[in-house]
Parts: sequence; C-alpha cells; structure tokens
Amino acid sequence: MTTEERLEVLEKELVRLRHRSQWLLALLIPAVGLFALNWYLAGTSAKAVEGGVKKLRAGELILADATGKTRIVLTALQEVQGLAIYDEKGKLRAELGEGKNGAGLNLHDENGKSRAALAVTKDGPVLGLHDGNGKNRAVLAAAADVQGLVLYDENGKERAVLIGLKDGPALSFDDQNGKTRASLGLTKEGPGMSLSDENGNIRAALITFTDGPGLVFYDPNRKARAKLGTINSKSALALYDENGKPIWSAPK
Repeated sequence: MTTEERLEVLEKELVRLRHRSQWLLALLIPAVGLFALNWYLAGTSAKAVEGGVKKLRAGELILADATGKTRIVLTALQEVQGLAIYDEKGKLRAELGEGKNGAGLNLHDENGKSRAALAVTKDGPVLGLHDGNGKNRAVLAAAADVQGLVLYDENGKERAVLIGLKDGPALSFDDQNGKTRASLGLTKEGPGMSLSDENGNIRAALITFTDGPGLVFYDPNRKARAKLGTINSKSALALYDENGKPIWSAPK
C-alpha cells in the first residue's frame, strides 16, 4: 500500500473515531430512561400519603415517625416494586425500585432533587450524577460491546467522552457549543488523533500505522491540503490545491 493510500485510510479511521461518542450516547439514552422507574415510585408514595398518616394494606406499607410524618413507603404494585425514604421535612431522599426494565437506586439532596442514580438494565449498569439544578454532570455505563464515561458542563452540554469498544478505546473533547475539538483513540490501524476548528471540521489528523506514521492538514472546506507520511523508513510529502488536486509531491 502506498503512502497516499495509507493516508486515505487515516482519514476514514479518524472520521469513524469521531462518531464513537454518538454510539455511546445512543446506548445511554434508553438506560437512563430506567430512572423513570424511581420517579413513578415517588408519585405513588405521594398519593399514598394523602390517604392518612397510619395506613397498612395489601401491596403497600407506610411507616411514619413520632410526629406522624411519612418516612418510609414500601410498595409492591404490578408495574413496579420499590422503597422510598423521606426526611423529617417530607423531602424524598432515597428510592430503590425494581420493574420489568431492571432495577434502580435514586438518591436526592435536601431539596428533593436527584443527585445520583444507579440503574441496571438488560444492556448493563448505568450511573448518573447530577448537580443541584438537575443537570447531568457525569454518566458512566457498561454494556457487553461498549463501556463509557460522559462528562457535562453546568449547562448540561457534553464536554468529554471516554469510551471503550472491542477494537479500542477513544477520548473526545467538545467545546461549549457542542462541537468536537479534539479526539484521541486506538483503532485496528493504530493510534490516532484529530484536531478540529470551531465549526467541528477536522483541520489536523495524526495516526501511527504498524509500518509508519501519517499526518494530514485540512482547510475549512474539509479539503486535504497537505499529507505527510513515513512507510518502512521511506517518507513522502504531498500538497493539494483548494479543489483537492495534487500540486506538488516528494519524492516525485
């Protein structure tokens, strides 16, 4: 394979690397949806409190403290089975539930906002951490074919994604506008890195194959303008115009 052909492979591998984080997020969305299991439990608990301070019936148990405030609700309904725990101010602080989609644990702060949620689905476990405004700040997931960690900023935007697939791990960083600016990963062809501009377009790409490294520079229109590679101790450099046509190369 020539230097030109190897650099074409480089470009394709780096583009595929950038899409890996999207695969991970596609896995996380249905998994995080299991947390609705705990929210359903919370709604059931609130309805039960309206029925009275002391209440015991088939399928549901409510425990109150010395002042008559509900502190623990245990339910065994058809859709969900779970346990909810309230503090002395009546705020929901912890939920544990199990349903047809899996099992989940949800922990709340003193304002009743969810801050940590752990779920186990048929696809694997998922852990979500939230700030005081209810924004996602970190999500960790593990499935049979992909594992990953996603970090978010204070606006709930993804800023860093670390994933592991069967053919290698990958790390990417996004700016405040949601554009991927840097990616680093390992593919079957070798390790690679790409740097992008404010529009999310790759401007520089570097990868190391088994027989040598390659470097490509792009213009704002995604056209390759310079390619540099080394294969088996032989180096080559090629320059291109704005239409992607070769204008100079060495060796000739």
